[in-house]
Amino acid sequence: MIRNAGGRAMDAVRTISALQTIGAAKTVLVVHHTDCGMSHFSDADIRQAMLKIAPEEERVINNSRYGEIDEGSIQNSLQHDVLFLQACPFVVPGTQIVGLAYDIKSGILTRVIEATR
Repeated sequence: MIRNAGGRAMDAVRTISALQTIGAAKTVLVVHHTDCGMSHFSDADIRQAMLKIAPEEERVINNSRYGEIDEGSIQNSLQHDVLFLQACPFVVPGTQIVGLAYDIKSGILTRVIEATR
């Protein structure tokens, strides 16, 4: 399990590729959940806060994506992340990539999208 802010795939690529190199992981599950903290803040909000912490890193901060998720568009973020991993050259060909939405109130896990690299 790889946990990161928003569960976004772009932040997990290094770990996925390393694990596939040393192991036999052939399936990647991308799980986003309802009421995710990242759905309450935009990339612009995060940039503004980061600039207060490290104003000298303005160029890096302004050129970074932080993985915002619009509430209600978990399906969109899952589709984006699964397609991102499907196209990623660091994911082993033949890897099954499944995008799942977890409803924290009902406990229901729903398959949203599936692809193979």
